[in-house]
Amino acid sequence: MSESELCSYAWCDEVERIEAFAAALSALVIPGALISLMMSSEKGCKTHSIDAVLAMIRAQLGGWNNAHILSGVMLDDSERAVVFGLKRYTDESGRRRPWGPLRLDSGERTWDFFPYEIAVGSGPRSVEAEAAVACHLVQGDIEDLLLRL
Repeated sequence: MSESELCSYAWCDEVERIEAFAAALSALVIPGALISLMMSSEKGCKTHSIDAVLAMIRAQLGGWNNAHILSGVMLDDSERAVVFGLKRYTDESGRRRPWGPLRLDSGERTWDFFPYEIAVGSGPRSVEAEAAVACHLVQGDIEDLLLRL
């Protein structure tokens, strides 16, 4: 059995990718939150500074060296904080495995996104009705994330 992953992609040229990554990172990370960075070169850091993360990424640019960030984002619509992953892939890496230049996913905690606690009342349950309610509950959050990315 496999679990679906909530992820989105943004497309941009290799030359502009670090600036696009920096803009997305600044728009997503909760100010002062812990940011975990892992580079393909096995180097990484944990910090609260977006500038420190971007400096390390810029110093390690090129070849197969992708950047993977894990941090928290505050969702404007539901006012919930969730874990997210932001990944920057190089063109060279993309030829080997097509992940897209920038990728935003819900990290390993996809349950943060989905509203499992929907009040359904005391009558018979309706999967269709619960799915419609869940869709309305997360639509604003997903639109918010896509606009920031």
